[in-house]
Amino acid sequence: DNDNKWHKSKLDLLNNKLKHLHAMPVLLAASFSSENNFKHIVNETSKFFIRCKMISDLHASIFSKLYAVLALRIHKERDRFDISELHGAFNEILLDKDPEDVRFSTNVRSLIYQKKGDNKPIKCLLMTIQENWEWLKQPCQGNSLNRLKREDQTVIFDFNSMTLEHIYPYAALHEDKDMDMEKLKNNIGNIVLLDPSRNNKNDNKPFIDKKNSFENTGIGIHSWIYEQKEWTEESVKKLTETYVDAAVKVFSFS
Repeated sequence: DNDNKWHKSKLDLLNNKLKHLHAMPVLLAASFSSENNFKHIVNETSKFFIRCKMISDLHASIFSKLYAVLALRIHKERDRFDISELHGAFNEILLDKDPEDVRFSTNVRSLIYQKKGDNKPIKCLLMTIQENWEWLKQPCQGNSLNRLKREDQTVIFDFNSMTLEHIYPYAALHEDKDMDMEKLKNNIGNIVLLDPSRNNKNDNKPFIDKKNSFENTGIGIHSWIYEQKEWTEESVKKLTETYVDAAVKVFSFS
């Protein structure tokens, strides 16, 4: 069933795509716990790694110490292990290393699309925001356990087929070029997730001509983009801050 496929894809992400080998002791220990705990541990550990390593670039030594302690605790408590203990442990690290989310926010803001890169940090960021979009829209979101309950597991993002779309085009036609936008085009605030079939249609059309491809796509942020009359430097700033705000909420463990 889809729920299990989604969880399998998270395990694949953690082990194979992100190669987070430090997490092995925790995953082994988690395999002695309940199936539900195992799924949550994989999922939240992925978020923790994406935040701490891929985006904040914190030193990997935080993982080895933390995971050794966690693995013992999970193995001992097995089914009694409560996922809020995992959140507590992750949160403690963040309070120590990045108490006001300054490093994380700064690094999200400065994410840049690279033509020749795999752009994994951007993909992981946007995918995680999308999976938590329903929760983000709640007037009072509640804590990380609430976030877990509402996570959207219906869409499985495949890394290889997931495309990143430039809203102001990557290679604008000569007559559509805007020098101010050229400087910003690879900034995170000009990039969105898009279904591959839609992306190819867009090619290098200016915003006004491809705006309709953002209507009813099922990707949360698209509806805001669809409402924009034009796409300017100001729009790029706004989208950047929307991403930063969402990221700080989604990648927290309080």
